[in-house]
Amino acid sequence: MNTWETFNALNADQKSTVLKACKAVSDYDQKQMYDDMLNDCFELVNICGYEYEAARALADIDPIAYRCGMSDYFSDIDMWIELDGELYPTDDIDAAIEALRIANSIADQLDA
Repeated sequence: MNTWETFNALNADQKSTVLKACKAVSDYDQKQMYDDMLNDCFELVNICGYEYEAARALADIDPIAYRCGMSDYFSDIDMWIELDGELYPTDDIDAAIEALRIANSIADQLDA
C-alpha cells in the first residue's frame, strides 16, 4: 500500500494527528528547494561576463520553463504528497503514520 492509500485508510482523527505531526512545505520553501536543486545541479551561468546562479537565470530568462520545471519537480510521486491542498514530504507522512501505529499498539497493550 502506498502512502496515499495508507493515509486515506485512516479515520478522520488519525489523519488529523498525522498532519499535525508534519510540516507542509510553503510556497516560499518550494521555490527555495527547487532553486537549491537547480543551483546544485548546474554551474553558474555566464551572461555577457556576469555570472548568475542557474535558478535565477532560468527564472528571469524563461519563467515558463522555470515554473514547468518546478511543477514537474514537486509532482514526483515518490518524494512529495499533496494532502488537504498542502504539499508534504512523503517520508514525513510515512514516519508520522508509523509513529501513530506504534502509539496505538502501545495503547492497545496497556488497555489489555
